[in-house]
Amino acid sequence: MKLIMECLDCHVQQMKSAMNMVQLDDTSRYVLFQKLLVEIGSADINMTPPEMAQRLYDIVKRETGSDDLFAEIKKESNATALSVLNEVRSMVDTSTDPLKDALKLAASGNIIDYGARRGVTRNEILESVQHALEGDVDRHFYQSFMETAERAKQILYVGDNSGEIVFDRVLLEHLPLDKVRFAVRGKPIINDATRIDAKTAGIDQLVSVLDTGDNTPGINLERSSSEFLDAFGNADMIIFKGQGNLETMFNEDLEGYVKPGVKLFFILKVKCSYVSQSIGEDIGKTVFMVKDGE
Repeated sequence: MKLIMECLDCHVQQMKSAMNMVQLDDTSRYVLFQKLLVEIGSADINMTPPEMAQRLYDIVKRETGSDDLFAEIKKESNATALSVLNEVRSMVDTSTDPLKDALKLAASGNIIDYGARRGVTRNEILESVQHALEGDVDRHFYQSFMETAERAKQILYVGDNSGEIVFDRVLLEHLPLDKVRFAVRGKPIINDATRIDAKTAGIDQLVSVLDTGDNTPGINLERSSSEFLDAFGNADMIIFKGQGNLETMFNEDLEGYVKPGVKLFFILKVKCSYVSQSIGEDIGKTVFMVKDGE
């Protein structure tokens, strides 16, 4: 998905919020925001929104010296999600269809996104979980998901944000763990999950964890590490969590990057009008989408 006018406004709002977090005096903050506005104004229309975000946060990092502006927020997100883990896991494990409810749970965790909003409470997470469990999973998606997971030799699960990967862990527990590798971002960007977050969530105790080698809040195959590209290219099934992964991968030409017959599964909550219009789903809706990789 390429940049449109609404994306530019969204990035302006994100940078305004980021300016409230940087440790700079008022004048320096003003000058930095001007630089960010220039970058937004000169954006290449062929970039994806996550690629634009990567450029902007790189400027913030360079000008402030802060390698991980959202470090404390990510810790809070992980701690909040972990505080409800046993409760929500029990909801899934005692259901009539644990795999289906684990998918719903993973999707509900996508509420924890500081690129789209600022702060999610324990009660909001539990409300999101309850609402998700009362919903359903697209029948075609679920059938394809089950069949593909069963026959796949290698599965790549691409995570999204800190906090929500705690709920990815529950879904992982209902997949063939010997086949799965879990991918996170290679460097800090917004509140996207890195290896530290995967360890905090206990995912490294279940499956092998790798990273993209990049700090795009999505996937940029040209900037990805050889380790990630190898896992990406050898997977029979790729699970993408979150809107950033959808924005960078859903319409991407993957010829030469993936093997023939690979199935791509997207799990997310729709958080903006652009994505809503692009995939024909309402803002706030939990979406399960499947497509062929080639």
